[in-house]
Amino acid sequence: MSGTVPSGLQTPPARERSATSRDLLADGSGRDRQTLVVGGGPAALATAGFLDQAGLDPVLARGPDTPDRGAVILWQPGLVLLERLGLRRPVETLGTPLTALRCAEPTCSWTERLPGREPPVAIRSDHLEAVMRRHVADRFRSTDRAVASVRPNGTGVVATFEDGVEEPFDAVATTQRAVVPDGEGACSQSVCWWSFDWPEGVPAPGVATEAWGTDAAAFTVPLEESVRADLVATGGAAAARPLSPDALCEQFGSLAAPLGDALAALDGTTLQYRQTACGVPGALCVDGVAAVGPAAHASVPGGCLSATLAVEDGWVLADALAYGPEPVADALAAYADRRRRRLVDVSSALRDDALVERVSTDPQPPLDGVCARRTLAFGHLFGVAEGLVRDVPEQL
Repeated sequence: MSGTVPSGLQTPPARERSATSRDLLADGSGRDRQTLVVGGGPAALATAGFLDQAGLDPVLARGPDTPDRGAVILWQPGLVLLERLGLRRPVETLGTPLTALRCAEPTCSWTERLPGREPPVAIRSDHLEAVMRRHVADRFRSTDRAVASVRPNGTGVVATFEDGVEEPFDAVATTQRAVVPDGEGACSQSVCWWSFDWPEGVPAPGVATEAWGTDAAAFTVPLEESVRADLVATGGAAAARPLSPDALCEQFGSLAAPLGDALAALDGTTLQYRQTACGVPGALCVDGVAAVGPAAHASVPGGCLSATLAVEDGWVLADALAYGPEPVADALAAYADRRRRRLVDVSSALRDDALVERVSTDPQPPLDGVCARRTLAFGHLFGVAEGLVRDVPEQL
């Protein structure tokens, strides 16, 4: 397509597309469609990488600056897809395989790996983004200007950048819910979420751990250079929204003794607080704009599946635009249909009570869903939902 490229666009050095992309175009199935990817972080980078690999023409526009040093956990299907971008080995080299899981109360550990199932890998979010930029960012163009708004123009989508410059695109993919027209959806419930790096001098868990209450939970995950802790509260436990380590120690310390020791030694300036909506977005595709990653599905701390679902979004979107129906609107509708079927399959698996029965504290919604998601993510230990990880990506 033609159009004026927004100033500030950074174009990779002159080079041929990857062999994979050349092959896709040579067989007549590739389409030279310019797609704007709005957002930052691993979800946007993976989407742009898959679009480029499919022989399309992605442009990455930055989202709001939200530095994140938290932990990302990649479930087996996400690792399989990242391998197609040449990212699996770098991620596994830098990340930490979660080969075991320990429940603090009642004390219980799971360590036996099942044949054919790989453990999830934990990696710090900013490190994952750095790895992805190093390996895929030179494959597509990018601009350092934020997108102010998007609107359909009959043949595609027009994006307006923060300085007022307008540029037409065939389609838009976004990790930001606010960019999807009428796509906010309903917020059924929110959780409060605190995270921090385990303080030095306090003995840290050596494996992934969890502690459950009825309306609060705590998780730790070993990373390449530290241990990351997440505290989640909902319902009455979240009403006061305590922000000081002392208040958090009083609320969460009873879940596990090591956690209380860590909170007692914590410097309050290193504590991060967020409130996360658990509502499902109202639409996956509206007026030429496709939701991916955080814009496409709810993310609850400790759930372990969100990063992988985001990677799947990017892969399916690229596949639909390159090989789906010829009209862009129909290709995006096919993307939305395929993703909804996948999310329905995941949701159906999560309704299995057996995924929560491994803990005895009877966590209430939405924490029961977090527990079920963790059981799926650690499927190499529990042997559940084999169909959700088999034949990826062909089944997506």
